[in-house]
Amino acid sequence: METKICTKCGEEKLSDEFHRNHMGKGGRNASCKVCKNAAARARYVPHPIIKEVTPAGTMRCSTCKEIKLEQEFSYRKKALGSQQLRAECRACQAIYKQEYYKAHRESLIVASMAAKKKGCNRNRKWVREYKQSHPCQHCGEKDFRVLIFHHLRDKSFCIATMIRNACSIERIKKEIEKCIVLCANCHSRLHYDEMND
Repeated sequence: METKICTKCGEEKLSDEFHRNHMGKGGRNASCKVCKNAAARARYVPHPIIKEVTPAGTMRCSTCKEIKLEQEFSYRKKALGSQQLRAECRACQAIYKQEYYKAHRESLIVASMAAKKKGCNRNRKWVREYKQSHPCQHCGEKDFRVLIFHHLRDKSFCIATMIRNACSIERIKKEIEKCIVLCANCHSRLHYDEMND
C-alpha cells in the first residue's frame, strides 16, 4: 500500500487517508483527510437564522423576493395532507417549470411515453384477469377476447379509453362498477333492441 506525507501535519500516512484529487500528486490531495476536515471546520462560521416577520396572511417568495398573499403559494405535497406552503410563489414555480421543460423536453417526452406504456400494459393485464373471472351475464361466454363492458348508468369514460390513457386501477374499478360484462354478440343484440324499441 502506498504512503504519502501530509503537508499540514507532516505525518506519513496511507494513501487512502487522503481525498482523491486527479490534479494532485499520485491522484490524491496534498493534505490528509483529518487536516482537510479540521481546516474546513475552522473556516465554518454559522449564520444566524433571522426569521422575517411579514404582515398576517402574507409570505415573501424565495425566488422573486416579493411579499405576496398566502393564496399565491401552493401547498407542499397537498395530496398527503400537508399544510405547509412552498417557499416559491405559483408564478415563479410556473416560470421554473416552463424553463425546465424547455431544457429537458426530449428526455421528459421519452420518460412520459415509457410511463404511459407501462401503465397501459398494467391496465390491460388487470382487465384481462377481470374478464377471465366474469363471463357474459346473458349467455355465459367465457372467452375474454370477445367480452365487453356495457354501461348501465352514468358513463364517464369508455373502459378501453381508460386502459389506453393509463388511468389508475382504482379509477377503472369505479367505472366498471357501473357496467355489466357482455360478449360482443349479446352487446350488439342489446343495442339493436334498444334502438328498435
